[in-house]
Amino acid sequence: MKKQFAIIGLGRFGASIGEELMKMGHQVLAIEKDGEKVDSLARQFTHCVQADGTDEDSLRDLGLRNLDGVIIAISQIESSILMTMHLKDLGVPFVCAKSHSDMHTKLLYKVGADRVVFPERDMGIRLAHSLALSNIFEVIELSKQCSIIEIAVLDQWIGKSLKELDLRKHMGINIVGIKTGEEEVELTPNPDRPLQRGQTLIIVGKDTAIAKLTEK
Repeated sequence: MKKQFAIIGLGRFGASIGEELMKMGHQVLAIEKDGEKVDSLARQFTHCVQADGTDEDSLRDLGLRNLDGVIIAISQIESSILMTMHLKDLGVPFVCAKSHSDMHTKLLYKVGADRVVFPERDMGIRLAHSLALSNIFEVIELSKQCSIIEIAVLDQWIGKSLKELDLRKHMGINIVGIKTGEEEVELTPNPDRPLQRGQTLIIVGKDTAIAKLTEK
């Protein structure tokens, strides 16, 4: 089902989110104060307008309350907080804002943000995991202590079943899915089926438990 989003701020972060949403078939209204950026990126989005995201009247005129969500893709503290307040006051159902510090994150949530992303920190988490264990393909932080990762089946696991490995008991991690190839994902995988080379495991667990994979 197609959704409608607005992106405020067409820097590298905002433009990349908007482009990905467009690839997924959603509609994107891009909002940018810099006229040159609007002109250069206009064809990449459903609509692209020059407007000041901190001006409540401008936001109201754009009818953002009728969209599925708005992403604030700038990290200036005062501006992003002001935009978040205006958007929630206007009745926007979902506001996602970019942060660059823990304090900024707390303030954004306090004024009504539904979700806050911290790209630099999240990138650091992904990089640390990938450097520590080359088999890890993706890391998503669920909380400060817990993550979900995609990891290639380790050599010592090949030919063994999930029941034999009993990773929940021995390592405190849960296998929630197995990917075979690019698209096929098996949720609640068969615990008796032997693991194969080339498969990817989707694992949920505490970061301390996941870190132990680097020791294997």
